[in-house]
Amino acid sequence: MKEIAKFFLWLGVVGFGGPQAHIALMQQEAQQKRGWLTPEEFTEGLAVCNLLPGPASTQMTIYIGWMRGKLKGGLLAGFCFILPAFLMMLFLSWLYFTYGTLPQLAAFFYGLKPIVVGIVLATTWRLAKPSVGDWRFWLLVITSFALIAPRLLNDFLVFVGAALVGILLYSLIIPKPDGISKLNLFLPFLILYPAPFSNLIGKIKHLALSTQHSILSIGGLLDYSGDFMRLGQLAWFFLRAGALIFGGGLVIIPFVQNEVVAGFGWMTSQQFTDGVALGQATPGPVLVTSTFVGYAVAGLSGALVATVAIFAPGFVFILLAAPFLQKVKNWPYAKAALQGVNGAVVGSLLAGAYFIGLAAFLLPKQSAGGLEVGEGKILDPYTVIIGLIGTFLIVRYKVNTIWLFAVAGGAGILLSLLPFRLPGSGLPI
Repeated sequence: MKEIAKFFLWLGVVGFGGPQAHIALMQQEAQQKRGWLTPEEFTEGLAVCNLLPGPASTQMTIYIGWMRGKLKGGLLAGFCFILPAFLMMLFLSWLYFTYGTLPQLAAFFYGLKPIVVGIVLATTWRLAKPSVGDWRFWLLVITSFALIAPRLLNDFLVFVGAALVGILLYSLIIPKPDGISKLNLFLPFLILYPAPFSNLIGKIKHLALSTQHSILSIGGLLDYSGDFMRLGQLAWFFLRAGALIFGGGLVIIPFVQNEVVAGFGWMTSQQFTDGVALGQATPGPVLVTSTFVGYAVAGLSGALVATVAIFAPGFVFILLAAPFLQKVKNWPYAKAALQGVNGAVVGSLLAGAYFIGLAAFLLPKQSAGGLEVGEGKILDPYTVIIGLIGTFLIVRYKVNTIWLFAVAGGAGILLSLLPFRLPGSGLPI
């Protein structure tokens, strides 16, 4: 338990860069260095976390904790990962609503983002390396990247499709179990004729969303008064939000914004936007934006209630799924589905590196110089250099990421303090 607490508190402090960076750090530190899981167990857990509702990186911490220490380990791992981000966001929320300003962290992240790209790319390679000769794996990787990078489909739908395609591609080489169950006959039908199954999923999701909006409408008619009722309102709203996250925490942000700003009127659109920026600026899960919203509504107690409520469903889902995964992962069709999702996981990590790279390397043009790549955008040479050096050090020498974060973030701050603007720099003025 001490090992779990120490590791995930550390991860919660240094886990900048979003879900892909968190997963990369977990693979590097928990699986590769500490040997808490085999590579197969890591990718299986990651596949399940991406198929479940809830923030995938937070659920992955719970899964690793469960593998290391069962129920107590899972609860402790998730709590320790969330705690640093919660405390930082609580402090920043107090600062924001007391002084009405957003702390200027852009210079620090100017140097940090390129390092995150390197971490994600290195992890992508480590996960892909065991399957380098498998054409089916690379077909799933390329297809998943091609669907996620241009945002044609969200991650959840891609993972579900990859699981079905995995059954089709990989079950052909898995020895048949003794006897043929009705389930074994039914699954190929779903793959060959997916339309009815897809329509059923669509109807279920539509019904869930309609029910949710109906509840919100009814709730809006009620007269909530007093701190207790506001806390109840926060808890109920964020429980529902946490149970409907598919494809990562950022997916739920537009829904939360609509209800928090227009539905309940808890804060202005600008305040919410600033809260999301703070959620991305702090280490750990981006869903600590709920802490910011809760603090705006009911202070410290509101922040605590909102944070617990939005993460609680994820704890429940993964702690129920982890034992089930151990029982079914060797079933032929389950194993084939997980192999399919593994390809989608690598494709989604590549897409994550692509999105982070756009933010790290293509910056607003604020001075002469730099390679223009679009209206108002330049390819910033300094972040490219930082990213290349960071990637080389991670892959070749396995340099500890905390040192890379410190040096790169410090370099960004130093560059911002220079009395002159570097040519082509995207640093904020």
